[in-house]
Amino acid sequence: PCLASILQGKNKARGLPILRHRLIWLIGCCGHCISDTKTALEVLVSVISDDSHPENDIAVRLAAVDALTAILNIHFDLIDVFYHHLEQLISSKYRLVDDCAEISSRAQILSCISLLLVHVVAAGRKLDDATANATVGPLPALWDASVEQNILLRRDVLSVL
Repeated sequence: PCLASILQGKNKARGLPILRHRLIWLIGCCGHCISDTKTALEVLVSVISDDSHPENDIAVRLAAVDALTAILNIHFDLIDVFYHHLEQLISSKYRLVDDCAEISSRAQILSCISLLLVHVVAAGRKLDDATANATVGPLPALWDASVEQNILLRRDVLSVL
């Protein structure tokens, strides 16, 4: 709860982005032993989705994507935590892809989107039309850009499809 209050901005003390980055990194490292995984996921989703927050710079949001991936690789029963925010979460991740210049960061984000979709399908859920459009809409541009940047990025685009 203390980490959640700091990361969600409920605490009046303003933390530096480096502190936020380290706290999110800690969540990712300790995802297997966090008892309140639901709160951890809610915090990560809010950090990834709120790119207007001045303390959620690219490094902080990338750390949140990494931590989210780590937790999703361990826990397969948490779809309800982020399912109702899926369209917003995917759209935020694509904005983060646009903000990143490094190929490895872009691939990391696309892999996380793919993992989210695997969790949706594994839970027997379906994507609504808006979420499906948010998921596949940016892919043609990423596909075309991957020729100039790195052909291996196409693997991640295909994985999302």
